[in-house]
Amino acid sequence: MKNFTVFLMIILNIIFSLSTNKEVELMNYDDNDNQNANISTELTVVTLNSYIGGNCGKNVEDIASLLAAQNPDIICLQEVDLNTERSNVGDMMKLIAEKLSMNYIFFPSIELGSGYYGNGILSKHPILSTSISYLPSENFEQRSCGKAVISINGMPIDVFCTHLSYESLSTRTQQFSSLNEELKKSERFILCGDFNVESFKEFELISAQMINTENKPYSTYTTGDYYEYLDNIIFSDLFLHLESGMIETDLSDHNILIAKLSLS
Repeated sequence: MKNFTVFLMIILNIIFSLSTNKEVELMNYDDNDNQNANISTELTVVTLNSYIGGNCGKNVEDIASLLAAQNPDIICLQEVDLNTERSNVGDMMKLIAEKLSMNYIFFPSIELGSGYYGNGILSKHPILSTSISYLPSENFEQRSCGKAVISINGMPIDVFCTHLSYESLSTRTQQFSSLNEELKKSERFILCGDFNVESFKEFELISAQMINTENKPYSTYTTGDYYEYLDNIIFSDLFLHLESGMIETDLSDHNILIAKLSLS
């Protein structure tokens, strides 16, 4: 697994931009305190696969409104587009962040035409640093995991956002192993994403608490042509699970998974 620091990411991006004449802004957020940040240690965390860049850009505004209605502290999004022809909305993360008055970071997984496709994290709280890890993906679409270190009342919390391969169980097993090794380095973490699992047993590869379980399942994938319980919010033992739920929506082929957590 390749771990890139923010500095290395920026340098590589400059080199890449010079050679291809394409631009991607890896770190576009306001690192000052957000005046609307909740001062308590309770956090509302939301994850959503936005479905092909918010249905090729058509649903981005409505998705932003639906997310805003949840009053989230942290949002993890998958299938995010940046400057792609198919979406034609420019910077999808920026549009959502501006509507919700949140800080944000986009993590590109692959190049897509004139733009990029990947994951993103939004936060009401200051983002201290970011990095991206490229997960083992064999010959399938390159998958990644983005990390944002977020300051909650001066306490750093590692927030991860990922989207795993659907094509191969063996590939996902490698990806889960890589994620687990990364999480072992963190004392306080939240991992959100679309894990594309075929059974709850796959989640056992991660040593942590989680929201979507066999005992309390959330059918987040809605099309009926694959396993339903793809999305999850996973967190370390220093968090207390207060409540969780699912918001049904036709704006994506996934429903919103939401959890309220407290730092113990």
